[in-house]
Amino acid sequence: MALPDFFDHLGITAVASRTRLLSERLFADSRQLNFTYGTELKSQWLPLLYLLRLNGPTPVSDLAASIRQNHPGVVRMINDLQKHDLVTRTRDATDGRKTMVALTPAGAAAATTLAERTVPDVAAALHEIAGECQHDLWVALAEWEAALERKSLPERTRDVRRRRLDGELRIVPFEGRHAQAWHDLNEAWISKFFTMEPADYEALLHPREHILNPGGAILIAELRGRPVGTCALIPMQHPYYDVELAKMAVDPEVQGLGVGYRIAQATLELARQRGDLRIHLASNQRLKAAVHLYRKLGFKDVTDKHGAYQRADVQMALTLAPGSPTG
Repeated sequence: MALPDFFDHLGITAVASRTRLLSERLFADSRQLNFTYGTELKSQWLPLLYLLRLNGPTPVSDLAASIRQNHPGVVRMINDLQKHDLVTRTRDATDGRKTMVALTPAGAAAATTLAERTVPDVAAALHEIAGECQHDLWVALAEWEAALERKSLPERTRDVRRRRLDGELRIVPFEGRHAQAWHDLNEAWISKFFTMEPADYEALLHPREHILNPGGAILIAELRGRPVGTCALIPMQHPYYDVELAKMAVDPEVQGLGVGYRIAQATLELARQRGDLRIHLASNQRLKAAVHLYRKLGFKDVTDKHGAYQRADVQMALTLAPGSPTG
């Protein structure tokens, strides 16, 4: 059976491959044009030659900015041009840190042919192609570049995935079937940064005895039925604090997609419904993303230390207002 056309099958998802093919086709055609006009210039040289003819001696940094390429790449092109006796390099007389690039007589002659003959003819041919097309490719490219500058493709893809997962994520109370995931997610999270402590083993191996039976609560985040996150409220024997927010862990496969925020928010809302309004938590300054999340949820740093963990060097607290939603 014949394979489907890759680009027809994937559509816009293949835009990078499709534009690369178009670019390669145009560069190949450009190499043919050089012979048509009696030159052997490489296509990648043309922007630099054109700019140097237009502007005269120019700093390397300005050339790189104008053609939107990185500095090392432009330096490599200049080295190549210099080997073919088309440009020279000197230090700027007023600023010795800048390297000035200028055309040699041979480079000036090539640039003149480029500017006076090749560019006008190619421009007319490209306008002819554009006239045969329904859409303006040049305008579309500018629009795509601007859109990607506002938000990159990875950022957009992550947001799409987050929205999709948001509809598939459920926050549910702990049940016996969650025991293994409760243990494994938390052990993996703690062991990644620290060493498991006695209090960890007690809570993870015996959650009912050490958290639920004394009046605490555990929530589990499920993605299509698979546990991917945990968070707990542990009662505190303290004159001010009601509970400790603890044991928040997220499967590495879904980290960065808002699961931690969702389960922490749900746990705080559960605390409000239970009447646990004064909440303490202990963390560590190495866990920058977690600490940032807690602050986003409204936690403030405090100096009074509570809890059984040696690793805790950050203490935070939150007082919930009764009756209003969290987050």
